[in-house]
Amino acid sequence: MNGKILNIVALLLLLPTLCQANWRSKVRAGDKLYEKGQYNDALVEYLDALSQEGDTTRISFGLGNILHAQEKFPEAGQAFQNSLISSDNLVRADALYNLGNALIGSQQIQEAVEAYKSALKLNSGQRDYLHNLELALHMLENPPPQQQQQQDQNDQQNQDQNEQQQQDQQDQQQQDQQEQQQDQQSQQEQTPEEQQDTQQQEQPQPETMSKEDAERLLNALQSDEKEVQENLHRQPAAASGKGKDW
Repeated sequence: MNGKILNIVALLLLLPTLCQANWRSKVRAGDKLYEKGQYNDALVEYLDALSQEGDTTRISFGLGNILHAQEKFPEAGQAFQNSLISSDNLVRADALYNLGNALIGSQQIQEAVEAYKSALKLNSGQRDYLHNLELALHMLENPPPQQQQQQDQNDQQNQDQNEQQQQDQQDQQQQDQQEQQQDQQSQQEQTPEEQQDTQQQEQPQPETMSKEDAERLLNALQSDEKEVQENLHRQPAAASGKGKDW
């Protein structure tokens, strides 16, 4: 009985080491498949390694390389982002460099420039970092024809919208002026009697008061007047300006 317990305890102690060896073997297998260009199979090995809670930095970095080779640039960029948690500046520099490459693939040139700059701050001795930074800056100044064509189309659409808005405003102003001129002309053509009738129609008509409303108003006025008289009787008399006669 005691021997079985000791075996179980020994197995539990060895379990973390076995798990670590397992995910590392998955990573090594994935690397070999990656070098052979078998990216789908390599991806499966790396995903298995990730499910075993291995080194997130190492696995994410490898996943990014595989996804980049498959031209899945947004997913590759996310994988390289995940590997930036490393405390090793050289590893983080490589991750930033690869992130820049993925951003280039996604046509996010400005973001790629920032990634390359950050990589150079961590490892300024890498010529590849500087070379890709120069290429990215050149792409910013000279965008590819397709990207430039898209930008030109966007600019043209904005210009067309602005011109249409200006035309709509001018049309509205002309319509308002025409209506105003028609109103003035119509008034000029009216006889004096018609103009007087029009002015009377435009003036606000006094509201008529019903008999019941008039009676209620009269009662209210009488009540207020009675209350004022009572208040006057209650008020003290004002002092006379003359001195008292002794």
